[in-house]
Amino acid sequence: MAKITIASTHHLSEILSDQVALCMLSEMQFRVFECDNSFFQADEVLKNKRVDVLIAYVTSANQLQHVRNIIHHYPKLKVVITGVNDRDVIFEYIQLGVKGHLGDDISEELLKRAIKVLHQGEVWFDREVSAKVLAMFIGQSAAANYSASHPLLSDREMEVMECVSRGMKNKAISETLFISESTVKTHLYKIYDKLGVKDRMSAVLKMKAC
Repeated sequence: MAKITIASTHHLSEILSDQVALCMLSEMQFRVFECDNSFFQADEVLKNKRVDVLIAYVTSANQLQHVRNIIHHYPKLKVVITGVNDRDVIFEYIQLGVKGHLGDDISEELLKRAIKVLHQGEVWFDREVSAKVLAMFIGQSAAANYSASHPLLSDREMEVMECVSRGMKNKAISETLFISESTVKTHLYKIYDKLGVKDRMSAVLKMKAC
């Protein structure tokens, strides 16, 4: 398995627990470039190295322009943020194209899983952030526009996605559409397959992009 190359705008020990930072630096399947506490040095690394995932340490919306520039210049790079925990601020970064958020208390196993998921082209957010994105990124009108221009999904699948876009869980969707939870899951699996994604968030983002 090829190594996943990671760059970080800060030393990992400054933004993650010592145990998790040590894990990332010593794990054989990862190659990590730590930058000297600046987006400028991160940009230099990105110019000269093939980097798969960038961990950007942000404390507020003040770094939005830095992140916007990086995403613009390196469109294939998966950018994940850490440091900030305000849901509204996180949402601003998501609107720029950030693919994930790492909490301060993330464990070794979750961090490794998050990096792998991001590397595979998926997204990584906690449930609260996901619910906010699902509720705000796409509504019924957007779903209808997608259905008209990209008729991949059946009418029932579009109904399921409209419920998903409101942040509804499987049980609530089943009650709303008068179908079983297992049927909801079946529809979701078919939707993921048609859209080429693996989770709800990615499905919503894919529909928004179309």
